[in-house]
Amino acid sequence: MNKVLFEKYIDELNLDFGNTDSLLNKIKLCSYLVCCGASIELESYTLNNKDFRTGNAGMQLTVGSPHLRALIPFFYVGKDNPVKLRGSYVTGRAVIEFAGREFFEITVLPDMVTGNENISLEFDTLIAAVPEKPYGIRNCCYRSIGKPCAFCILKKKRVNLGPKDLAAAYGEIAGKTGAEPQVLLTGGNSGRKDRGLLKYIPYVKELRNHFSEVQIAIEAAPPRDVLCLNALIDSGIDTFAANIEFFSAQTKEELLPGKSEIELEEYKQAFAYCQKAHIKTF
Repeated sequence: MNKVLFEKYIDELNLDFGNTDSLLNKIKLCSYLVCCGASIELESYTLNNKDFRTGNAGMQLTVGSPHLRALIPFFYVGKDNPVKLRGSYVTGRAVIEFAGREFFEITVLPDMVTGNENISLEFDTLIAAVPEKPYGIRNCCYRSIGKPCAFCILKKKRVNLGPKDLAAAYGEIAGKTGAEPQVLLTGGNSGRKDRGLLKYIPYVKELRNHFSEVQIAIEAAPPRDVLCLNALIDSGIDTFAANIEFFSAQTKEELLPGKSEIELEEYKQAFAYCQKAHIKTF
């Protein structure tokens, strides 16, 4: 992203420079951090060995309350960003700066080690972008055919991740925190009728075999045929989620040249099918 776009987005926030510590400024800048990132100047912090995905993997922070929080995707950390986060990773204390002014203090949460670089803990949710087959390639069919989403960086990559790794990470985090996390599984789409849903089943079953009360959400595109959801539902998921991204057909075609081929009606049918099976949706 270039400097002109950063400045455009900042202008649209209409920040209150007369009351920099206002709640509205905090909400606006937290949304900016998630979508546009920041320049990070934190003592004792490194971006080495991070999973550079655009969502669900990043630096976590809270603003005065655990209920007001943001995630800065590692991929969106850049020196040219006019919004800066400055402070110390060791103490967790930092400030958000813009236009040479300190806006408010934030608390940087420590990275939680899960035992696998492809599994992250974002606040209270264990997240993994799974490969097409365990210990195989993580990819998306839209990138393969030259029609990737404009914001996606999910390149073809072999990842060291299988069902047992996810179960082990779940157990480790539950032991460290004293609470069982939620689980969110995601990954690229495939050209098959199920659009890639079958790859999640071994992970869901492995978790269910060891942790009967685990809450598991799948974030994926709806299948071409809603009956493809049956195997996933039977495996033990609690929630099915899907990113529609945009309701505007024109914007979808421009920014999601491959994914825009999925009709809104397909999302509606998938959500309705899951709800009838008492599976939560969002």
